[in-house]
Amino acid sequence: MNTSSRIRKSRDAWKSKAVGRAATVRDQRRQIRCGHRREAGLRVRLTALQREFDDFRGASVPARQVPRVLAAQEAAAVRITCVLLVVLGVIPFRAAPRCLRIAQPSVPWVPHFTSVINWTMRLGLALLQGVGPIDEPWIALVDMSIDLAVKKVMVVLRVPLSALAERGSALTLEDCEVVGLKVAETWKGEDVAEALAGIFEISGAPVGILKDGGLDLKRGVEIYRAANRALKVHVIEDVGHIAANALKAEFAGLKPFRNFLETITKGAAKLRQSALAYLTPPKVRTKGRFMGITRLAEWAEKILPLLGGRGRVPDGTLAAELRRMLGGLGHHRLFLDRFISNCQVTRDFLEIAKNKGVNQESYRAMKAELARLPMENPVRVRLERFLGRQLRIQSQLGIGQLPLPVSSDVLESLFGKFKVVVARNTKAEFSQNILTIPCLCGKVTAGRVGAALNKVNHRDLESWVQMHVAETQWQRRAAFNRGELRPETVPKAGKRR
Repeated sequence: MNTSSRIRKSRDAWKSKAVGRAATVRDQRRQIRCGHRREAGLRVRLTALQREFDDFRGASVPARQVPRVLAAQEAAAVRITCVLLVVLGVIPFRAAPRCLRIAQPSVPWVPHFTSVINWTMRLGLALLQGVGPIDEPWIALVDMSIDLAVKKVMVVLRVPLSALAERGSALTLEDCEVVGLKVAETWKGEDVAEALAGIFEISGAPVGILKDGGLDLKRGVEIYRAANRALKVHVIEDVGHIAANALKAEFAGLKPFRNFLETITKGAAKLRQSALAYLTPPKVRTKGRFMGITRLAEWAEKILPLLGGRGRVPDGTLAAELRRMLGGLGHHRLFLDRFISNCQVTRDFLEIAKNKGVNQESYRAMKAELARLPMENPVRVRLERFLGRQLRIQSQLGIGQLPLPVSSDVLESLFGKFKVVVARNTKAEFSQNILTIPCLCGKVTAGRVGAALNKVNHRDLESWVQMHVAETQWQRRAAFNRGELRPETVPKAGKRR
């Protein structure tokens, strides 16, 4: 390489190095200017914070406690609001944070739905732990609900005898208090009696137990009463199940009734796919069919006049369309007159029983309703016998004219609300979620929620779950997927009711 080439190469290298150094210097100067601007902004912010600090200190609030106290108050308000959304709004756990974000856009933080579940469970546990004896006489409402898997939960509600008179109408969840929750894979009469004994030992003994006609509950209550004869606990029958059994005994075996059900089942499928879908009859269930059979009678009473009288009707009319879709319904008029009259009397009878209970006054009113049926009518005979048994219990209690509650509809309402709350969970089976049930009864206020959250912590909740709730199906599936499931850990499947 000659001399001129070496000079040019040296010059190019020096030029490239000088350009790089200049760019580096410019970047450093730019960063220094940005740093100076950030420093000035921080100084302004620090001055404002110092002024706020001086204001708080001038208000005699300790400086170290100001940020912590404010954060705790805001967090407590968020927790209470989320729990009230679930309990009073009856919305799923997953929806509570979303509703909070919409209702209060300025909320400082939005919790995860699992936190809402834990807070609600802590409230339920605090309510259960607060159960104790009361001075006035009360009755226990007992029922069971089956899970999507194999578990059943037994719920015991406490209702003071004065609640129905004070309400002046059917009982609501505000009039009730949950005094017992028990979950098991299977329930036998002995298990029910043992659970009732443990619950009543804490809450005190009731003067009566209101239940449906389930065999497991019937056997369990009999065993409990036999072991505690000195307490003189009466058994009160649920009027809804008594009326349903009376109608079932009267109509279930009749061929006209089966033909009537077959006709409306086929007609309902056609009506749902037509412009007359608004005339679709109530759904006829296979299980518990007669619990809501009066609604079907009301529908039949309203639909028969729309079919028109005897003979042909003009094409294109409503009567013609109904005859085409509900073919043969008009042929059952003679049977339907009898069926509708029985259901009407039963409906009016139930309305008085559920809203007024049983005392001398309501007894006479219900007897007057039953008098609309013939003396030998099986439905009338069964309901009059029921009335006589309940009036004797009301007299033996020595409560004067206080009405005796005879309906467990409030328990069905409780189970319905509970299923709404847990409906969107991954697996709506009975786990710690059953502690939601006590939260849905009584009067729940913000102060009561705050006190419960302060009283019961998460460790208390975990201890209760370990003692009272077995592994869930989800937990067993997770163990199976990890290859950790052992054959001896799998319980026997319970028998469904």
